Amino acid sequence: MTAAARFVAPLETPLSQAMADALAALHAQCFSGVTGAAWSADAIRTVAGMPGARVWLSWNGEQIGGILLARAAGDDIEILTFGLLPEWRRSGQGRALMRATTDWARSVGIDRVVLEVAVTNEAALNFYRNCGFTEVGRRKGYYVTLSGRVDALVLAAQVGKDSNENRQEIADPENYVE
Repeated sequence: MTAAARFVAPLETPLSQAMADALAALHAQCFSGVTGAAWSADAIRTVAGMPGARVWLSWNGEQIGGILLARAAGDDIEILTFGLLPEWRRSGQGRALMRATTDWARSVGIDRVVLEVAVTNEAALNFYRNCGFTEVGRRKGYYVTLSGRVDALVLAAQVGKDSNENRQEIADPENYVE
């Protein structure tokens, strides 16, 4: 897959059942090996249909390789789930999906994006920190794993027009479409 063949685009909602099924299958692949992390088609369809929700997909014209589902929640954009197929990681698509989200935040006048991540997910923590996210809270025992409960870190990034340092970190992919 070449860089010129990848795209990030918003998905129209409400989702059809077929699309929700496809996204649930993708989500399961993105989170394989993580107990209880995969969302059902009903969960994806319900959350994507909530007021203020947005879904972006990363695709190469043939295959969907990533999903980011977020919602406007008061003064924040909250990333509810974000996953890439293993073979799509470290390809720039995570940054492209994040860029779509931060651009949306700015377009609706929201200056902060928040998310939760397991303290044990070092790859995701490194990615989010490189995108300008910092820890603003912790939820004790939030995630259930095979080895017990794991804390979630609550991370936030300031993305308003005065937050150029975060904008620089979230790369401007060639084929970002809206």
